[in-house]
Amino acid sequence: MVNISCQIDADCPPVLADPTQMHQMVMNLCTNVWKALPEGSGHIRVNLAKCENGESVPAGHTGPVVRLSVGDQGGGPHPAAPERLFEPFPPPQPGADGAGLDLSVVHGIVRDHQGVFTVRSEPGKGLNFHIYLPAQDLESEDSTEAAILSKNHERILLVDDDEIAGRTTEQILNRFGYQVRWFQQPEAALADFEANPQEYDLVVSDLAMPGMTGNHLAAALRRTRPGIPILITTGMIDPAILKQAEATGVGKVLYKPVSPATLAREVAQQLDRQAG
Repeated sequence: MVNISCQIDADCPPVLADPTQMHQMVMNLCTNVWKALPEGSGHIRVNLAKCENGESVPAGHTGPVVRLSVGDQGGGPHPAAPERLFEPFPPPQPGADGAGLDLSVVHGIVRDHQGVFTVRSEPGKGLNFHIYLPAQDLESEDSTEAAILSKNHERILLVDDDEIAGRTTEQILNRFGYQVRWFQQPEAALADFEANPQEYDLVVSDLAMPGMTGNHLAAALRRTRPGIPILITTGMIDPAILKQAEATGVGKVLYKPVSPATLAREVAQQLDRQAG
């Protein structure tokens, strides 16, 4: 009973983002718009385009951004008051259908990706969500690569249980001249490190992993070789994480999404400190 139209700009630049969270975000927004349609029927529009400064880009953003818009065609305002749209929804009552309505989840995803989330809900103009995410300036990143390429082809132990994230990080580090050995299970990575503690020059580990967190892994690695440089990557914004990382001697916590140039620069800085 709902017509969904998509307008995707073929020249839209990429963003550095978690695909699962992007899927969750789009599903959540579409569900919210659908709930606002009269009797659950109507038209939902999904648009994706590049925006430059001056093209309705929220204040505070510099450089190009990607705008994802989800809305209807004048179906009516959202049933919730505008000031309450971003409040966490209470647990649904038994038998209630509240799936997908919690916009605070979307707000958190956008914030973690350094983006901006806006919403307009007006009678006669419908409900329209706009997500602004930083576009990846590939040309600019390519121009900085020569300055941070590895000169000694150092060996890196990479630990990430997510196959897509792990493979992508491995390819990025290889591109910058590093030799990478990637493990999906932190226990396997720890066993390999304990058997060959001098085999690696640096460790890059995800934080949230089943069986052993990145902080616990870092502490175990440091017991075997106290001076090994360690970088932790995470999508969780929590001051307690920083304190735990500092206690285990982690050199830096990088918040996802991490651009290739930023990752390579931090790896190079940690290795330089170690050499110095």
